[in-house]
Amino acid sequence: MPISQSTQPAASQPHRLAARAKRGLWIVLLVLLLPGLFALDRALHDGRILRGVRLGPVVLAGLTPKEAATPVQEYATQLAQRKLLLRVQDRVLVRSLAELGGHPATASSLQRAYAEGRAGHLGNQFAWWLKNWLLSESTAFGIHFDRPQAERALAQIEAFALGTHPQAGGIIIDGKRALPVYARPGLTLDRSSALQLLAQAATDSEDQAVTLPLKQVDSSITHSQVDALVSLAERLLSSPVKLRATLPSDAGREATKPLELDLDAVFFGAALRTAEDPNTHELRLTLDEKPLNEKLREARELLERAAQDAQFVVKNADAVEILPSQTGTRIDTENLLAAALRAAERNDRAGELPIIQNTPPKLTTEQARTFNIRRIVGHFTTSFPCCPPRVQNIQRIAQMLNNTLVAPGTTFSVNAAVGPRTLAAGFVPAPSIEDGEMVDTVGGGVSQFATTLYNAVFRAGYDVLAHQPHSYYFARYPMGHEATLSWPKPDLVFRNDTHAGLLILTTVTKTSVSVLLFGDTEGRRVTVKTSERRDIKPPEVQLLADPSVSVDREEVRQSGKIGWAVDAIRHVEFADGTAKDERRKVIYKAESRILAVHPCRIPEGEPGHTGEACPLPDEEKNDAEQNDAGTPSQ
Repeated sequence: MPISQSTQPAASQPHRLAARAKRGLWIVLLVLLLPGLFALDRALHDGRILRGVRLGPVVLAGLTPKEAATPVQEYATQLAQRKLLLRVQDRVLVRSLAELGGHPATASSLQRAYAEGRAGHLGNQFAWWLKNWLLSESTAFGIHFDRPQAERALAQIEAFALGTHPQAGGIIIDGKRALPVYARPGLTLDRSSALQLLAQAATDSEDQAVTLPLKQVDSSITHSQVDALVSLAERLLSSPVKLRATLPSDAGREATKPLELDLDAVFFGAALRTAEDPNTHELRLTLDEKPLNEKLREARELLERAAQDAQFVVKNADAVEILPSQTGTRIDTENLLAAALRAAERNDRAGELPIIQNTPPKLTTEQARTFNIRRIVGHFTTSFPCCPPRVQNIQRIAQMLNNTLVAPGTTFSVNAAVGPRTLAAGFVPAPSIEDGEMVDTVGGGVSQFATTLYNAVFRAGYDVLAHQPHSYYFARYPMGHEATLSWPKPDLVFRNDTHAGLLILTTVTKTSVSVLLFGDTEGRRVTVKTSERRDIKPPEVQLLADPSVSVDREEVRQSGKIGWAVDAIRHVEFADGTAKDERRKVIYKAESRILAVHPCRIPEGEPGHTGEACPLPDEEKNDAEQNDAGTPSQ
């Protein structure tokens, strides 16, 4: 009898193939969908911290940096007061992070959290996004140490735990005696490594003792080197030393009567120091700068003359002349101690005060000539009303950048040249735009100068590397051709892409600021234009809850402005016949129209909504009361 064969395996094969095809289809669909999901997720987190990001234990995903500031600051306060268990050899101590000079770096830590997943090329960002669907990304909280405070705290711990310290060789001045301090080796805390361990322990979730590292400190300073310095110091302390210098003819004294600088035991007792030579590792005597400067104050007024840089002077509206440089004279403080020691060897204990003649200026006449600054190449002026605080800031930054020289081929940054706008630098609080809102900041108003400088540079044809227009339109600036300025960004950066130097001159009044540029743009011709406005955006209407406003009224708190886009256009023709065209789109945001209304008129879901019913206006209320009174009971 023939044996029948089962057809089941053959029948199941199409099912298996179909299942595989289905799985393959799902994989293909998933691969195709992932980039879209990635793009959507990034769009949803625009301006917000990405999914899965934590700062220590604080979950920040989905928050804007402004919203995240409060929980981050609360965590930072806890970190500052966290007690750390410290072990030094067989001693154990407890100190808070604040007592050790540590301060949580909230701003920089928040910036790093916001940057998580946004660094590198798009492939890296996509891989980070895939990983964070399963694993959250914790950013370590940065810890900043106040170095002087940390040094004091570690020195106290060192004294408590180690007792005897290593000692560098040197001398101590006691009246007219120099006493030796011989070098002594020993253990000390490794300061840099200790601070790194403390920063890690402060943010560690587990409370574990921190073993502070030690290092052996030895000294190559011998007893004989210390004894030799004691001998030199006592030679200076035994009686006064006189150093003489002949006064220049313009010093107001007779040239035959020299200036005498008396250096006595009181001066040397305050000024003498010892230091180890970094090259030879030998101990040597030095003079402390502060008492030395006090001693030399009068002598410098009589003897020293600062070198004068060559200066560019505008003789008329279109030409520049060079005012020649002058060499200077200064006291040679580096060799003053050696001169005093030589004088102490003489019977009269007198010698020559070391003077350096013909000290060179930073910019010589010859160097100035090589810049080939010949004529005015650009200028621009903007106006403002007198005399709010912002005017003082405009005047200050214009003063700081007046007579600035930009060498050929070099890049100039306004922020690098001026530095942070601070009260100490002469700036004052004034309105400026931050996050789309007008707030008072130190240095507010400096964008007016940045716009003026930008237009002078732009219209002269120089290469602008970085600038940022305002987010809202201000009628005092040329539409599309403007630059805002803040610290550290946005900045105004340009390159002197000519073979001549560029001289920046500024003038400022109570109502205007002007920038004049002198150089040689090698025959460039520049045309600047602005396109027609387009993409007009009407202002949004925002309702502001105010119980004092009547139900049937609206009060305009901000009238609002339309927004639009324009193209800023520049055409530059060069002397060799070549040309370049530049076009940049500038978008001005619409400014919201803000209406103050009674809270009952705020729609549900909007800020300020209370859900309360609107009270009737007075006339309707009176009519309703009269109707109620005249209605007979049923």
